Amino acid sequence: MKQLLVAILLLVIYSCSEGEEEIPELNQGFPQTWQLSSLTIGLSGEVLIGTELPYQETLQLATDGTFIKTRTVGDAVTTASGTFEIVPFEGTDFLILSHTERTDLLENCSNTLEERFRMDSATSISGGAIACDGAGLIFERAY
Repeated sequence: MKQLLVAILLLVIYSCSEGEEEIPELNQGFPQTWQLSSLTIGLSGEVLIGTELPYQETLQLATDGTFIKTRTVGDAVTTASGTFEIVPFEGTDFLILSHTERTDLLENCSNTLEERFRMDSATSISGGAIACDGAGLIFERAY
């Protein structure tokens, strides 16, 4: 009977752990470039991807802890910059951008110069201001 319980316990442990994807930490391999891949329009839930996006946006993370965020709309290019830190929380990494000044590129629900992104997978981060009817942003790692 004891051997049967041990066998069942091992089977349950093995079954639960086999399907879990190990997500590498966000702080591995700098510099990094992230490209906006989709945009959720506020609480409407409408999702824009690819050529539907109203603008192109990239996020470059440098080895020295600084970032440059660039938005291109037609021929107009807007940039924002500042520093970033990676904060682990409950097994997931969060990227926190601290902007040097307020620009249209800053997406949050607070009156701060901080922008937060959650690492959803090895190649995807999400953030934005969807909680306050703003844009929800998903970036894919370009390299």
